[in-house]
Amino acid sequence: MRFKTVLALTIAILITGFILHMPVEVQEYVFHSVFNPNPIYNDLYNSNYKGILANPCGNPTQWFNQAKRSVLCSGESVFPTAYLDYKLPEPPLAGLAFTVLTALAFLFSSNVFSTAYATALYIVQSIISIMSVFLALILFNRKLSNRFNEHWLPLGFASLLVYGIYSLNSLILPLYVLFLTSLLEREHHKALLYAGLLTAWNPFFTILFGLSLAYMLESSHPLKHYAGLLPPLIAFSALYVVNPSSLEYLVSNYLTPVFNSSVYWLFTGSVNTQALYAVSWGVLSTVILILYGLKPLGGHIALHATILVLASWVLNPVAVPQTILFAIPLLYLCSSDPRLRASALISEVLNALIILLWFQDRYLREVLNKTLGLGLPVENNPASTSSPVFWIIQVRNILLLALTVRMFSDYWELVISAEKH
Repeated sequence: MRFKTVLALTIAILITGFILHMPVEVQEYVFHSVFNPNPIYNDLYNSNYKGILANPCGNPTQWFNQAKRSVLCSGESVFPTAYLDYKLPEPPLAGLAFTVLTALAFLFSSNVFSTAYATALYIVQSIISIMSVFLALILFNRKLSNRFNEHWLPLGFASLLVYGIYSLNSLILPLYVLFLTSLLEREHHKALLYAGLLTAWNPFFTILFGLSLAYMLESSHPLKHYAGLLPPLIAFSALYVVNPSSLEYLVSNYLTPVFNSSVYWLFTGSVNTQALYAVSWGVLSTVILILYGLKPLGGHIALHATILVLASWVLNPVAVPQTILFAIPLLYLCSSDPRLRASALISEVLNALIILLWFQDRYLREVLNKTLGLGLPVENNPASTSSPVFWIIQVRNILLLALTVRMFSDYWELVISAEKH
């Protein structure tokens, strides 16, 4: 499939996603009617905007600056700032991006409660997300087209539909492509720099930050090549200077036991959550260190990094579905066989279904009870073992584990073969 065709399909999918994610109030404001009463969940809009910024009166504990919160509740026009005025569960660079998005929306409407402001925020987020994915694809084609394996197509289309306009993660895809390019070209000092910036945006990239550092330490480098260590240090230090309570809030969030759509959900009903959380991080850390120790072989850096990302995602206690956006580009850089492709594609579709069906749990239970007579408890609780959404999550996890083990097996054979020769 030609790149222009892939690009056109991607843009079409993102525009479709823009329509399907559009909040009800935005539909009413733009089209004066509601054509989709159940839009796809948008994490930035629903959690960060509706849950925090636009809800100061109903959620006072989420605010540092109670004076500004009171001003907002009184109906006055004022712009609240993340980290200073309210708690935002995002790392520093992602929080800065959210502040910029909310500031741009404020230029259109100075009332953060208004539908005009909500509409501006959603449209600004969508436009920047679409532009970021577009730029990432252009960079991927220009810098990595010689490594691109089109046999993986159409992997990624379902994810872009559901997660392309979902959170702040899509905004860093161009930077992620630059990281992958540097990694594969063995420019490890550049990879470390990009990974440092990515880590200050999303803590998941700590894994790739460590991988870049491990590669760096294999040979001698001048001190200036370790500049990549500075971005996360500077970002989190700046957050501490701005408001120490914000950094404390973030650290507290990271230490709080959360098992978001992870394989560990299978055990949360019978094991102490704090102990399980510690064990899960212990398992993940051990696997990561083992993978760090398996040095990349020849042109198999992409396979090494792919195994690391997949393992770090599926064994992570906070296995958020949007992490798949970082696994897909790596898969396109690996060789494949039909079994791997089938497993990856099914996993991706199931991963997309998680968000599509998360808030339809009660309805799914009712349908299954009527059609199959399963006798499921009729409730909205996707984290319970009786939930169809829970089943989808665990099937996805099993497939991802199988995919990771198979790719690791292939890589291990390459390691053994290299040692023999």
